[in-house]
Amino acid sequence: MSYGYHSSQVYGFAYNALQRRMPAIGIAIPPPERLMPGPIDPRGLQRDRTTVAPVG
Repeated sequence: MSYGYHSSQVYGFAYNALQRRMPAIGIAIPPPERLMPGPIDPRGLQRDRTTVAPVG
């Protein structure tokens, strides 16, 4: 199933979330090249929603 996002955008979203949250509990995370299964888009899921296929 596709929601109109590329895997790099999902990985970017996940990495940015980890990067924000882990310091709060004292955990340092490695750079995305070592942690994520593929390249990341640092903008995460922020994109022009007009290019996404309609749902339904």
